[in-house]
Amino acid sequence: MSVGNDGLHNNEIFLQIRVEKSRYFRREGADIHSDITVSLSQAALGGKIRVQGIYENMLVTIPAGSCSNDRIRLPGKGISRINGYGYGDHYIHIHIQAPKKLTDLQRALLLAYAETENNVTGSVEGVTSTDKRELCDLDYNSLCYACNVTIAYLKPSSS
Repeated sequence: MSVGNDGLHNNEIFLQIRVEKSRYFRREGADIHSDITVSLSQAALGGKIRVQGIYENMLVTIPAGSCSNDRIRLPGKGISRINGYGYGDHYIHIHIQAPKKLTDLQRALLLAYAETENNVTGSVEGVTSTDKRELCDLDYNSLCYACNVTIAYLKPSSS
């Protein structure tokens, strides 16, 4: 097929390209958005997680005290801007995955933590309020055992 060969026009071909929608990334201009799921302990204590980027995988720091729908901004990790000056940002949206099943130790530790929480609206299953004093449904020895096991686990071993 001859395109513009009459000597009056430049040889031009116009292409129309469609890009399939990503299941992982969402685009807003030059910025990219993606979602990650972190554990309850990662959200509360902080940590690191490997995240897929447009150009490379990245190790991202999860700040301690992260909440669902918090977002982390990675400057310059988005798509090249149309005007050619720089790159957009990559925004990572945090979602917290609560555990569906707990071991006895995990349950005891969460109940012990719930005993110390101040900013709870409503109630926590297994913790009841009596005379302005929080009472856990675990006996004292079970709570002490859970705390001691955790402390022993966290202590650096003397080698």
